[in-house]
Amino acid sequence: MNENRKIVEAEYFHRQMQNVIAEYDAFGFNFSAFLSAARSAMQYALEEAMKKAGGQKWYDAHMSSRPILRFFKNLRDVNIHVQPLTLSKSVNVRVAATLVMTGNLVITKYDSQGNIIEHIEPAFQQQIIPPERQPPEVENRYMLKEWAGPEDVLTLTVSYLNEAKFVITEGITRGYISG
Repeated sequence: MNENRKIVEAEYFHRQMQNVIAEYDAFGFNFSAFLSAARSAMQYALEEAMKKAGGQKWYDAHMSSRPILRFFKNLRDVNIHVQPLTLSKSVNVRVAATLVMTGNLVITKYDSQGNIIEHIEPAFQQQIIPPERQPPEVENRYMLKEWAGPEDVLTLTVSYLNEAKFVITEGITRGYISG
């Protein structure tokens, strides 16, 4: 009955995570709120589906066949009942620069008998030219040690939202929940 409202709330916190990605605490607070809202959508679906014939079986089938749904259920349970989650943060900074090499190449000329008639040795100099008025590119990424895959938190949360929306849409279509 309130599933779609909680999905909208989870999407709000997802956008907030994107907006504060450089700020560790703010990102973590919004991630915690995301977990609660998104999991509430699934809890509402379960509570409503249990009242319909076959609803519990339908819900359990989705939870058992979709690893990301189980993962986020467990993650939210730990975050609420055991301890706040710890996120790993990495920051990558890219600065564009140009490497210029100047100098002479080795050039050797031979006469018809194979004698060297001219030989120029290399004399290279390297110079790095800094970028002109280009700010560095900064990428902030958050990872969950509990997740075995290479996906970061923002990627995982999008996948979770998509799965939850699928389950809710199917539940509405099949008449197990009202949305």
